This record gives sequence, structure tokens and C-alpha cells, in this order.
Amino acid sequence: GPKRDLLGEIAAAAREKNMKVVATFHHARNNLWHRPERDGSFHWTGHYSFARDYFPSLLDDPDRAILYGSMPREAFLEMWLGKLKEVIDGYDPDLIWFDSWLDEIPDEYKREFLAYYFNHAQPTGQQVLVTYKQEDLPQDVGVLDLEKGSLEGLADFAWLADDTISLGSWCYTKDLRIKPTRVVLHSLVDIVSKNGQLLLNISPTADGRIPQNQREVLLGLGAWLGKYGEAIYHTRPFVVYGHGPTTAGKGQFGGIATDRGYTADDIRYTRNGNTVYAIQLGPPAAGKKTLLTGFAAAEGRPAFSVKRVTMLGADADIAWQQSNAGLTVTSPSESPDDMAVVYKIEVE
Repeated sequence: GPKRDLLGEIAAAAREKNMKVVATFHHARNNLWHRPERDGSFHWTGHYSFARDYFPSLLDDPDRAILYGSMPREAFLEMWLGKLKEVIDGYDPDLIWFDSWLDEIPDEYKREFLAYYFNHAQPTGQQVLVTYKQEDLPQDVGVLDLEKGSLEGLADFAWLADDTISLGSWCYTKDLRIKPTRVVLHSLVDIVSKNGQLLLNISPTADGRIPQNQREVLLGLGAWLGKYGEAIYHTRPFVVYGHGPTTAGKGQFGGIATDRGYTADDIRYTRNGNTVYAIQLGPPAAGKKTLLTGFAAAEGRPAFSVKRVTMLGADADIAWQQSNAGLTVTSPSESPDDMAVVYKIEVE
């Protein structure tokens, strides 16, 4: 290897920019090739299932055997826990992110890890977080993470979506196809409206450069959030996440896919106190009337009396009318944005 403390350098650079440090772990699956009985599928016996046949000399080397998981189960579990403790002690990560197969780790090891991490953070008051996939941890000790997908509906718990800026690989590859900015933005809005947060992966080159096409997406997201970020930051879900005709396909690992954009007929809601934000996922035609059914009268739903409606970034007054069917808003003659517009609705 490069004989450099790569995680230490990354953590220091992140903290200089007042950013959180995320440590990711994928090593729960490293020992799985010893356990072909998991589901009877040779494919899922682990990433290293071919090592014994093709690289026997590597497995005879005790140091290299660690890389390929070629060790007794008990030794592997101690290594799994030891790596976590080493990172916790050395780098104080704010978030520890786990990939799949954490369910292969016995509960007593997971409990020891959680206690070690939380107790390590307690003396300094550091706020730390653990994510998990599927049902690998109890919901009250970690945050559910959904890979390359969004939940279908509004959740009553906080969750995380990890997604990539590309339509393919997580890492940089030649001719990597990058999602349009509007697709990434619409995914972010959809996730936030459902009580989630987006952990967005980018794919730098080997020398650390962010390719221009990825930079353009990030800068486009930043520009939109710079103008309309009050509809995203510090918000909570509304009584419904939204509505509209566009349907997404199934996600690769559950939920719904995040690889397509929405239209001006699709609405997502967020809320901050007595302010509700209705985000229209496309520029509406001039003078278009849109019915926001999130404000419809319904049994078991709180009644909101609308006081004022404006559109962020638009100077024109917004005509509106509230009824039992919902809140009808009329778009101005010019749309302030071509990816998504935000109605700011003050209620009491």
C-alpha cells in the first residue's frame, strides 16, 4: 500500500472544513466463503470464494489470509470487532456506516461494538450514529440505510438513503454515465419529504480530482439549495409526503428507484413549524392551477388554515384558494427555476 494513514488524512481534511467524518465498513462478509449453507447459492458465499482454488499461496500466508478471510470463525469475529475499535480509538468517526451482511455477526459482538462506540463518544459529548441495512440492527440503536433507493411512503422514523451520482459504478470508471442534476435533486427532495436524508456518493479519479461532469451536478445542487434550501434544511415531514402521477420502478436493494426525474405534476412536502413547503418537481406553465391535495380535509388529518402563499424566488403574487379538496395555487407568468419550484405556505 501507500504506507500512509489515509483515513487519518481524510478525517483531518474533513474536520478542517467543519464536515462530519464517516467511516464505512464492509468486512462482515469477508468470512462468508466458509459458510456456503447461508442460502445454498454459491454466488453469495462471499467475494473471496474463488481465492482457495486460484490463490492457495496467498491463503498459506497468515498476513494475506486476513485479506481473504481464511481463518477460523472465532478469529474472524475478533478481527471484525478489533478493526472497529481501532478506527473508533484513532479517528473518532461521527458516523459508522455498515454494508450488508451485518446479520452474519453474532449479537454479542454487535452489542460490544455499540457499547464501545457510544461509551467512547460520551465523555466529550460527541454525537455519533450507526447505520444498518435490512433488519441487521434494532431500529432504536441505529438508522436504517437504503442503498440506491427511496422508501415508497412517509416513515415515522429517520432513515438514510445512500446513492451514487452515476448510473453505474460507485467508483470512477471510464465513460461513467452521470445522472442529470434534476434527477439527483428530485431524488433528494423525495427522500427528505419521506423523513430521510441523502448520503450522495461521488466518484473521483485516482489522483483525487472530481471530474467536470460530476462537479457540474454538485454545483447545480448547491445553486438550487442556495436559493431554496429553506425548504430542505431544518425541515420535518408534513402529514403526507406528496402526490403525483409519476411512478418509480423498484429499487435495486428495496424501496423505489432513484434514477429518474419527476414532473411539474408531482408535488413533495416539507414543514418547518407553521410553514409548509410544497415543492413542484418541474417548472409549471404560466398561470397553471395546481391542487395541493395535502391540504385536503380528511378524517384523522389536522386542519390547516392557510394565511399566505408565496413562491420562493418569484416576485409576483401567488393567487390561491383553499377548499375541502385542498389548496389551489396559480403559478406566476415566469418560473424562477427549471428543475423545481417551491411554494411557501404559511398556516395556522
